[in-house]
Amino acid sequence: MTSEPRAGEHVRIIGGIFSGCTGHVEEVLPSGKLQVRVEARGTISNARIDPVFVEPLGTLIEENESDEQPRIKGLERWDEESYGPPMEQAIRSRLEAKGFRVSRYVYPPGTSFPEHTHPVDKIDAVVSGRFRMTREGDEIVLEAGDWLSVPRGTPHSAEVVGDEPVVSLDGIQA
Repeated sequence: MTSEPRAGEHVRIIGGIFSGCTGHVEEVLPSGKLQVRVEARGTISNARIDPVFVEPLGTLIEENESDEQPRIKGLERWDEESYGPPMEQAIRSRLEAKGFRVSRYVYPPGTSFPEHTHPVDKIDAVVSGRFRMTREGDEIVLEAGDWLSVPRGTPHSAEVVGDEPVVSLDGIQA
């Protein structure tokens, strides 16, 4: 992500003893460290964590650098220059490297999922087709290589757009 986590934001910890856990930033300390309420293995702990070891997961909308349009947090667009074409194995590898267990699904045209939540952090990624997702009022259409983080307990819905099936990789926090 391009911005430092802020107080009140939901984050994933990507290093240290709490790696793979999620939490909420309670305060940015004068030292620059974050006071994070960590949800780890069924217990809640408070920890001071260096910001380089967290990845924001919140659903807040923030302005991008050019201020042309808002950017949705947790949305990743495939960078073909960096990663090559958005092939299934390349997308799967990136999700697995982030600590997600990945399953493949194919949704035919007309498939829709009404608003629901999950008890785990997850990522919805698209290998091919177009998948419209709505998460807490933000609507985005995912295309090949795109993915959207959906923190546990976050209301969201989805539907296949157009006449092409969607091949989806569903990442569940391992």
